[in-house]
Amino acid sequence: MTPTPSATPTPAPSSLTNEQKQEIVDLARSLIGIRYVYANMSPETGFDCSGFTSYIYLTLFDIRLPRTARSQASAGIAVSSSEIEIGDILCFDWYNNDGICDHVGLYVGDGKYIHASSSDRTYYLDSGAVKESIVNFSRNPIISIRRIIH
Repeated sequence: MTPTPSATPTPAPSSLTNEQKQEIVDLARSLIGIRYVYANMSPETGFDCSGFTSYIYLTLFDIRLPRTARSQASAGIAVSSSEIEIGDILCFDWYNNDGICDHVGLYVGDGKYIHASSSDRTYYLDSGAVKESIVNFSRNPIISIRRIIH
């Protein structure tokens, strides 16, 4: 008898409480405007994109995420855009169009995410900053959505 492959299980909803989700949103929004600094993960010195997501998870949950965007694209479990919840990490391929994650952001609900942008000059003329953006699943180059706490 040939085994029949089972359907891929749908990931369980995030196990974060509503209070924990609100803490994520509050902390992430409190960091908006902090300077983009490559390879940094501190409100005092600045953030790069993966430093920002690492800081959120380390500060609130004592979880150490992989340090690079590329590595964070393999952390946790994959979820679809229809299953996205506050706290999930959006993994983008913005720069090389090669299917490799080169930017990450943190989903904060209502179709928005917060990320340390190297290119936005709203706050600093010489560098980017942490900012809130609208996610467009049909246009943004999202290659994966990762749920860290499940």
